[in-house]
Amino acid sequence: MSKAKIASLIAAITVGVFALAAAPAAHATSLTCTNTQSATTAPYGCGGLQIAPGYKDGVLDLSAQNVYNTQVTTAADSAMNSSEDFTVFALNGLTTGGPGDLGEYVAMVTPLGKISNFTIVTPVSSPPAGCVDGATGTNYTNAIPCAGVVFTAGPSTYCLSVSQYKGFNNKTRWWVVLRDCDTSGTFTYGTSTKTGGVTSGHANHWQLWGPTLGPANTGLGMVNVDLWNKNNVDYDLNISGMLGAGTPLQAYPNTSWSPNEEWDVIGCTPPVSTLVTAGQIPGSYDLC
Repeated sequence: MSKAKIASLIAAITVGVFALAAAPAAHATSLTCTNTQSATTAPYGCGGLQIAPGYKDGVLDLSAQNVYNTQVTTAADSAMNSSEDFTVFALNGLTTGGPGDLGEYVAMVTPLGKISNFTIVTPVSSPPAGCVDGATGTNYTNAIPCAGVVFTAGPSTYCLSVSQYKGFNNKTRWWVVLRDCDTSGTFTYGTSTKTGGVTSGHANHWQLWGPTLGPANTGLGMVNVDLWNKNNVDYDLNISGMLGAGTPLQAYPNTSWSPNEEWDVIGCTPPVSTLVTAGQIPGSYDLC
């Protein structure tokens, strides 16, 4: 091989190495409950939230221990960490409306896709394996309902909510916490093609979150539907102080888009797949 060809080959390899080094780390595409896009068995609607690419502290996911009133935090992304698993239910089953016309959602803590406690209201016929579907009034713990089952959430079943109090930095803020999923209405478990829903009489507004499209290529804002300040500014899901893993989250006024309030969704089944297929959110915001 001539010296010229050797030099050319070295140059090409060098460029390739530097290109790989400069490329951002890939985000995870699954959690313990995410399932697949072609899933025909539960869990459905389960996944999580991940801070959008480029965040200074790396790849962080929404995380919560399944305990009443615990503060919701970030955690290093892990496909094996079940504290990062949430199942979402759209208000009235709709993926439209809300602050971003992308629907409004209740996020239930569901480690491994399992609901801590629920009671069947309306069963379905011919349920598949891997889920539960008893008679009306049957109560289950740490189980996954079958597709289309209507149920009420029971004790120790918690949803993403907010509460105003002094947090870890002794400042009064709207901190993101886990609270009982309001049981004055019903949930409907999703399917491979249909988003799970929560009735309007059930949805506690403190627990309703509406995604909005951020500036180009910066992910989604997650607006708490019931919070706004005197200037009618939305309160978004926000990593306090732009810190790293383990930082408590808060709902904070969005006066300008910031990297600590821009999110991607981890999910392969409705509603995420529905929003992407309909072109409501860019496919780049869907980690599946």
